[in-house]
Amino acid sequence: MLAKGPVVLIHIGAPVLLYPLWRDRRAGLAPLQFFAGAGLAILAALVPVAIWLAPATILTKGSFVYDLVWNQSAGRVTGSLHNSHGRPFYFYLMLLPLMFVPWAFIPPVWRLKPAARIRSLIGTKSPDLRALRLLSFSFIAVLLVFSAISGKQPHYVVPALPFATILLGYFMAEISVARLRATAFVMLALFAIGHAAASATVFKRYDLTPLASFIDERKDADWAVAYDYQGEVGFLGRIEKPFENADKPEEWLKSHPGGYVIEKQSKDPGTSEQIAFRQPVERGYLVVLKGQH
Repeated sequence: MLAKGPVVLIHIGAPVLLYPLWRDRRAGLAPLQFFAGAGLAILAALVPVAIWLAPATILTKGSFVYDLVWNQSAGRVTGSLHNSHGRPFYFYLMLLPLMFVPWAFIPPVWRLKPAARIRSLIGTKSPDLRALRLLSFSFIAVLLVFSAISGKQPHYVVPALPFATILLGYFMAEISVARLRATAFVMLALFAIGHAAASATVFKRYDLTPLASFIDERKDADWAVAYDYQGEVGFLGRIEKPFENADKPEEWLKSHPGGYVIEKQSKDPGTSEQIAFRQPVERGYLVVLKGQH
């Protein structure tokens, strides 16, 4: 919760709320006992959050909590938040095949018959069924809830991947270890090659060290940003004071003749007397405009 906010309660809540569907009716806790214990555990886990949240609320007079709980959390659910990454409800279904990489490339995986295996487990009343219900129901519930939320990103469902991984591993247990090992080594080799190629090409557009160095050498000057700045160079440039917002860069530079404005442009702006620095990034260019130095 400290890292990503209240959304973690969806991942925790799925297996907890679905307990009546996967519990052991012969030896497990009664639902009310389980919910009472789970609720107490969650309250205990919220104590360190409260220790951080209480002073943050006092210092910001409540505005921070409103922004976090309503603007961000509710805004992502409804899609009203700026940059909430609104996507269609089937977005995560399209990502499901990626969850089977690299194992989908092993022919024995194609020959697995999970439905027949499950029928056999039901017929023998295997105790494994309880664990399989926990894994499958929890994963499906998390996927459905996040599919209903307007804002979607692939990494939002990463905490649910252990459910799918263990479930897949259970049915893959009959495949030889040698075959799994060979596939893993091939995948790691491909990953290493791809990473090396990306480091020499694509990743350079994500390296803001040149811009950060430019800022660090001029940190005593006045600085402003004229785009949706997300703190990308704050640490790299050792920024000691926040950037100002300059909706109209030209007017801001007139009132700060010794200052600089960082803006984002979709195309290469070329060179001019006003451009002090430019760097290609993921989408377009980051350009530093200078005043009348």
